[in-house]
Amino acid sequence: GEDHPEVARTSGLLAKAAAQAGQLEEAKKWSILQNDGYLRLAQAVRYSTSERQRIQLLKSQRSAVDFGLTLHSDPEYDAQTWQAVLTWKGSAGEVLMGQNATLQGGDGDAAELYTNLTRVRAQIAAATLSKDMDPAARRFEITRLSDDKEALERQAATLAKSLRVTALPSATPARVCQAMGRGSALVDILARRQFDVAAPQAPTQTVYTAWVTDQKTCTVERIELGDRAEIDVLIARWRDLVGSPQIATVRIDAAGESLRAAIWDPLKTALGKASTVYIAPDGGLSEVAFAALPSEHGYLLEEYELVYLENARDLLRFGTDPLEGEGAFLVGGIDYDADGTTGAMISMRDAPCVAGSYDALPGTLREVEEIEAKWQANLSREPVEVVTGGAATPRSVAAGAPGRRLVHLATHGFFADPACRSTLSTSDVDAEATIHNPMVLSGIVLAGANHAGAQQSGEGIWTAEEVATLDLHDTELVVLSACETGLGVVRDGEGVLGLRRAFSQAGANALIMSLWSVQDEATTALMGQFYDELLRKKRWSPGSALRRAQPCRNNGEQPRP
Repeated sequence: GEDHPEVARTSGLLAKAAAQAGQLEEAKKWSILQNDGYLRLAQAVRYSTSERQRIQLLKSQRSAVDFGLTLHSDPEYDAQTWQAVLTWKGSAGEVLMGQNATLQGGDGDAAELYTNLTRVRAQIAAATLSKDMDPAARRFEITRLSDDKEALERQAATLAKSLRVTALPSATPARVCQAMGRGSALVDILARRQFDVAAPQAPTQTVYTAWVTDQKTCTVERIELGDRAEIDVLIARWRDLVGSPQIATVRIDAAGESLRAAIWDPLKTALGKASTVYIAPDGGLSEVAFAALPSEHGYLLEEYELVYLENARDLLRFGTDPLEGEGAFLVGGIDYDADGTTGAMISMRDAPCVAGSYDALPGTLREVEEIEAKWQANLSREPVEVVTGGAATPRSVAAGAPGRRLVHLATHGFFADPACRSTLSTSDVDAEATIHNPMVLSGIVLAGANHAGAQQSGEGIWTAEEVATLDLHDTELVVLSACETGLGVVRDGEGVLGLRRAFSQAGANALIMSLWSVQDEATTALMGQFYDELLRKKRWSPGSALRRAQPCRNNGEQPRP
């Protein structure tokens, strides 16, 4: 029948043959049939596959999507091509988010599945970070546990179907535009392959393409940003400089201006007079703090309120249900040597995914104490809990965070060295392609992280894999006052598989995090200003509060946002 995968594949072959023969209208027709067929296939298997299987399926369909985007490059197709991006981009993660919500709020079989998934994810993290396993045994254990996790995810998918999980309304350009705030614009970016339609079998160029829509007119404009490799070089150069405090500001800003000229300036006309810009990045652009790019008036944060999205469909879930979270849960002043020893990290350096020791952050204790005082002064009717020292374990944080209006974690961020990826692989041939659990590559450092054997006891490092099991659907804001918490494994079309995805899957409404190392004292000062701005308003606007707080730090020793 028409839903068979072979029909879609054959339609794709006919599309490329027609394009090569110069019959572009015929090629467009077959390309649309191919992509429609693949979409029906993805919808058919969404309730019988694991997250990794869904990502692999979508990856196998990328060529068809990209070829269709190449064929339909004329401005008259801008809204139509963005519709294809809305349908495809980030769809695997959206399915998992719905399944998590089903399990967390259920009982009986759902509750049992949730418990088992939480347990196996913790076991995967422990096996990954353990230093006492030889490589072969580690790989075997990770593979076994990954198989268990995927089996549980397939069961969860089937259960979600039987319970008729309520999905978000289908994303269309019109619906997304209606969900945008007044005076706003949206930039949806995709890293894609650009084909030569006359020779569709030839090697392709990879480019960044943006679709821009503004809330006032809801028109869609497609903008080609250019060659991905060239832009990624600019990103790497700027990130290397901005992460080095000893580098002069003028040198950093020169690199930032080159990057801004490539990725922002082409968008300015389409953005019009928007004061708020939603950005759904992709590829290497997922690791760019657009707000920190220099502009004619200082930095972009001084011109726009910038809000980052996992994908444009996120706008459809904001405000759909009232949030019932209450109170604040604050974590800081953590004792990384929770057993009272010093130098224990020497034995940890053999662990393939944890490099270096974690120094105490005295500023974080003062940070959470100041936030507690501000909270009590402004929201005395809502409780506040502060967890510090050796009590700030993954178990205590996982137990204390759900149900809170605010979750603030002041600590180190963890992002595994690239060498760690071979540990997570199930193949000696292509480690990157065979990582089953990329979410264990990043996380948050908690009590006992410097203690030898912390990972075996489930303490120390709280990975994104484990964070994703939380129920934060009533949490209005999560603040990760930690280094590099925005990093993770970048998967084109699915975003950053790390803490930002984990908290999104857990249901958090908004998230503040960092893309590079930050100084302890400077962060404490910024957080104090941020909460002064946030808590003085009855209706929270984290983006506006952060925007107002950051320029206050643009002086003295902290000239950059």
